[in-house]
Amino acid sequence: MKRILLIAVLYINCVQAQDIINLQSFIKEFETIRQREMAGHERLGPAGVAGEYTVASDNFDVHHIRMELNLDPVIKYIAGKISFDYTITQATNLIKFDLYNTLTVDSIYYHGNKISFLQTIDHGIQVTFPATVNANSKDSLTIFYQGIPAESGMGSFFHGTHSGSPIIWTLSEPYGARDWWPCKNGLNDKADSLDVYITCPQQYQPSSNGVLVSNNINGADRISHFRHRFPVATYLVAFAVSNYIMSDDTVNVGSNVYKWQSFRYPETANFFPRESFCKTAYRIFADLIGLYPFASEKYGHTQWGWGGGMEHQTNSFVVSPSPNLMAHELAHQWFGDLITCGSWQDIWLNEGFATYMTIVYLEKGFPDFYRPLLEDTYNNVLTDSTGSVYVDDTSSVSRIFSGRLSYNKGAYVLHMLRGVLGDSAFFRGVRRYLNDPKLRFKYAYTADLRRNFEEESGKDLSTFFQKWVYGEGYANYHADWNQNKNNWVKVKLTQSTSHPSVSFYEMPVTLLLRGASQGKSFVVDHKYSGQEFWINVDFPVDTILIDPDLWILSKVKTSTKKSSSVNADEIKVYPNPSDGPFYVSIVNPSDKKLSLQLFNSIGQLVYIRTIETPGSDELITIPTTTLARGTYFLHIRNEKGLKVTKKIIH
Repeated sequence: MKRILLIAVLYINCVQAQDIINLQSFIKEFETIRQREMAGHERLGPAGVAGEYTVASDNFDVHHIRMELNLDPVIKYIAGKISFDYTITQATNLIKFDLYNTLTVDSIYYHGNKISFLQTIDHGIQVTFPATVNANSKDSLTIFYQGIPAESGMGSFFHGTHSGSPIIWTLSEPYGARDWWPCKNGLNDKADSLDVYITCPQQYQPSSNGVLVSNNINGADRISHFRHRFPVATYLVAFAVSNYIMSDDTVNVGSNVYKWQSFRYPETANFFPRESFCKTAYRIFADLIGLYPFASEKYGHTQWGWGGGMEHQTNSFVVSPSPNLMAHELAHQWFGDLITCGSWQDIWLNEGFATYMTIVYLEKGFPDFYRPLLEDTYNNVLTDSTGSVYVDDTSSVSRIFSGRLSYNKGAYVLHMLRGVLGDSAFFRGVRRYLNDPKLRFKYAYTADLRRNFEEESGKDLSTFFQKWVYGEGYANYHADWNQNKNNWVKVKLTQSTSHPSVSFYEMPVTLLLRGASQGKSFVVDHKYSGQEFWINVDFPVDTILIDPDLWILSKVKTSTKKSSSVNADEIKVYPNPSDGPFYVSIVNPSDKKLSLQLFNSIGQLVYIRTIETPGSDELITIPTTTLARGTYFLHIRNEKGLKVTKKIIH
């Protein structure tokens, strides 16, 4: 799902590049969409809901759902007949479904007969069988119901108009499915397949999941049958009914052709042509992460009035076919539909991925616009130092769908993981995750994503996930640096964090060293604050930039050049006298090799060490644990002979 927050100039340029609509109309449309987004965002605040919002029992596993609905978009009312094929997983004489109690169950049929049921005050339907049903028994029943649906969360069941024409649409995420149909409203049971039959006045056209296999006029009515033969989570089942214009189209991936079907308002003439942006994303994603998972059926869009989009399986509902919105909802077909978060605490697996794949879509398809969207995402995350990607309060819809945390910080965690692993291992890890037989067409948790990336990369990512997903805040960096006469640069890199939940982020950090018109980038493995690095460059440096390509969430990135010795081959021994080890500091070494020889007061050699000196300053430790107290002489020799002698008191 995406509540639209667009970069106007970015979209304007993208649209100009495709020569689809003119500049003035797009600016006007952008402002309209932005206003709708703000209205949609305001609805999130007071409409909080509690818990996982399901009372359905877990003693049965749904296989097939046949949904038969009678609707008239002029009237906010639904009459339905829902048939379930399922397997009883534990011997029982009752099962329970979710259904909001503003809707009335008329009857439930089981094996051709009416059976007892009870609509409970906790918005459930308790069904009692005539006798105990054994475990592993395959069974079925049909529920007849009707009434005025509730409207919770972000809409769940909307009744209104567009340009004076009536419309009904559903938006069930996260808890709203039970507002309009009897179901299992949690994140633990995907139906294996789905048939949706919608009867409405013949002048209207329904839209739903899967393939439209029949669309017949019967007197004053239209009866549309949609068939879907893939596992589907409850909240991803949806329909819309209005005076839609339907288009049948195709999309090519290589030499293969796949079905594309969309539904738009009659007044929106430019809807279908702009889907070419989404077809570009379809091909880019297929190349990077694998073919669209429901390619044997179809993909497409249905226009609606909510200020954003929703990734209903095979059929994304969007307010307008803006490039980034369409890419976001398409990405959800892999991240959210093919693999669905197993808990609303893990919603970033849906929203973070969809947000990041939109950035990747621009990177691969419109590279000039990649950086602006990356920066917008980055800057949004840094507007606040609190909050984790992992949702700490699923009773709040606004917290679950926090744009800053679930969407943008979730996306940036993936971007940083890509920086840690490298492109090849990262995208291999994504494909491994999507093809994991334990997860494909099922549910996943953050631990499942981590496991797949670890198996693919061979790296232990426990610290990364603990700090960036479950911890709060971001990193801040400062570099003190100087350069010796050999053009080696010494960098002391310190880090602070914005939130006490994380003391330090171990990350590879890119340092860009600039001088005059030159510049070189180096990646250092930053393991602790205050760590020092020697970097060999072949030009005088005047500036160091930390993470210029934004691979790490960091609000402060400063550097300071410190004064350094101007003397070549400056050698110091300290502390002197010393009760413990002493150190030999060599600044601006001009020799390639040095030998350190330590003699006692009677001329006996007690320590020797030869070091290579490539040009960086050196700090050598001389151990003294085996030395007696007394006076010693340190001879430092180069390849030509004795260079210097230091008297040491121990």
